Amino acid sequence: MKNSSFNPSSKAFPLPAGLVAIAAGALLLWACGPAPEPETGGKPPAETKPEPPKITQFYASPGVVVKGNETTMCYGVENAVSVRLEPHIRDIKPARNRCFSFAPKKTAIYKLIATGPGGEASAELAIKVEPGRSPARGRASLITAFLASSTRIPKGAPVTICYSVNEVDSVKLDPPLAELDAFSKCFHVRLDKTTTFTLSATRGKRTERKSITITAE
Repeated sequence: MKNSSFNPSSKAFPLPAGLVAIAAGALLLWACGPAPEPETGGKPPAETKPEPPKITQFYASPGVVVKGNETTMCYGVENAVSVRLEPHIRDIKPARNRCFSFAPKKTAIYKLIATGPGGEASAELAIKVEPGRSPARGRASLITAFLASSTRIPKGAPVTICYSVNEVDSVKLDPPLAELDAFSKCFHVRLDKTTTFTLSATRGKRTERKSITITAE
């Protein structure tokens, strides 16, 4: 009696083409494993915080005045959108380098406040007012201030020089650094050697001079 069971050695029954394609695809998936997940781009970049305000300079010259006389106040700020003085002297704006003159009525501590997206910064400055009689107008000082942000700097470092004059016809600086006006002004300079600057102010036949030495080390 012939055995009717399936014989592996016998001729295989042909599979439909569609079934062959499905089997080949399944085999390929099994060999390659699961498809990698799409990249998400990693962690988002950290949010950059705005730089805090910085007061680079805040000083007055002279710091002690006779009542009725003027002093020159200078300030500089960075990363600020507004600045103010307490007690209020005048409205001021953010600047890297600005000076103005005023006559304080009494001894006081002035506070400079700078505000920006990164926060707030402040600095204090004391100006002493002494009682006394102001000099006659005709003999009042022609140069009310001539000063530097520092009188000792590293070679090549920047320094700020400021001056203020009182109703003069002309102003001259030796050695010359910048065009001057007959009011007040500040400017930056880099020095490679020790230099003495002399400011001359003239009104009519009268000339007054003041000097300042900046040491470059």
